[in-house]
Amino acid sequence: MEPDYWGASQKMLADTGFLQGLKDFKKENIAEKTIRGLQKYVKDANFNADTMMNISTAAAGLCQWVIAIEKFHHVNKIVAPM
Repeated sequence: MEPDYWGASQKMLADTGFLQGLKDFKKENIAEKTIRGLQKYVKDANFNADTMMNISTAAAGLCQWVIAIEKFHHVNKIVAPM
C-alpha cells in the first residue's frame, strides 16, 4: 500500500512561503540522489499535468514544475560551464 501524503501535502500547500520557495529553488544544485528519487514519479505514465488536473489544479502545477526541474537538471549537466 502506498503511503498517504494528502495531509502533509495540504499543510505544505497552505504554507504562505511555499510559492516563493519554488521560485527561489536552487535548481542548479540538485543532488543526484534527489534526481534518482524522482525517477519513479517522472517515469510514471500518470505523472503528467493532464492526469493531475483531475485531482487538483495545484497538483497539476506542481507536477509540471517537478518535470521541468528534472529535465532542467539533465540539460544543465550537459550545457553548464565547467
